[in-house]
Amino acid sequence: MPRVPDSVLALTYGECKVCRPPIWDYPRPTGPPTISRVITRICTAAAIALTVVAVAPHTDADAAPVKRYANCAALNKDYRHGVARPGGRDVVKGKSKPARGYVVNKAVYQKNTHLDRDKDGVACEKK
Repeated sequence: MPRVPDSVLALTYGECKVCRPPIWDYPRPTGPPTISRVITRICTAAAIALTVVAVAPHTDADAAPVKRYANCAALNKDYRHGVARPGGRDVVKGKSKPARGYVVNKAVYQKNTHLDRDKDGVACEKK
């Protein structure tokens, strides 16, 4: 096994121009914070706060209570073209075109799945 020269072993951070200690080995600044440090801390805190607000899920307490409709006529009074679950598509037979303009609302659809007779994900679809 080759021997490491003593000159290499003798090098320390102070003697080597290329080698530097890791950033966490540098002394922390003391004294009152500078304006740039204060601005950096304020911006960091604001960014964290905005991220938390943007990512925080909405609770069910904020939402209005979901109504269960007895029939499609009652549902179509509030939702003119029907209600769909996310990803729901109106399935049609023949040459007729699928309904459009229905509202996508997961909570209302789940409460009224009994009104989706063809099980295509759109309840009370109407053109």
